[in-house]
Amino acid sequence: CFTTKIMPYLCAIENRFTTYKINDTAGIKSIYAWRLMEFLISWSAKKEGQRTITIKNIQEMLEIPTSYETGGTIARIIKPAITELEKRNWRIKYETEKTGRKITHITFVWRKP
Repeated sequence: CFTTKIMPYLCAIENRFTTYKINDTAGIKSIYAWRLMEFLISWSAKKEGQRTITIKNIQEMLEIPTSYETGGTIARIIKPAITELEKRNWRIKYETEKTGRKITHITFVWRKP
């Protein structure tokens, strides 16, 4: 038996988590592809979306080691993660934005299957 104080939390619990079909994720080998997929899904409830984020934030969100420079993050983490998700019928494009000579932001545009 649940009290009336806890019921509002139990009833709203499904809206606070990212959900996806297990068949869409079967076979994902890279932890970075998995995390990127979860963030893309959580950023948009629709089948498609767009989001601009700083390189520093994406490194923190994907738990990328601090030893990776911006170019290494994109070449060794982001590109392979996108390639792996595209094998599962995702359509993901990204663009980088520079402040001066340094890449500071990345914009993702995606459509999920």
